[in-house]
Amino acid sequence: MVSELLMPRRFQLPTFAAELGSVPELASAIVSRVAFWVVVGVPFLSLPLLATGLDSQTTVAAFLGLLAVNLLALVLSRY
Repeated sequence: MVSELLMPRRFQLPTFAAELGSVPELASAIVSRVAFWVVVGVPFLSLPLLATGLDSQTTVAAFLGLLAVNLLALVLSRY
């Protein structure tokens, strides 16, 4: 009652768990949201590798690993 006085119901955001019904739906939504932010963030990690050049095998392996993580996160963010 007090919370409704402070913030009317139309302005209250529903809780994340209440929007989703079951545990698998909740887990799927969490994985999807985390994967989206991984897709956003991983390219920033590859910028230093590209700026210094892909001269050594370890740098190329790190870049390809980041690319693979980004592609996997892209697929997971769609579900």
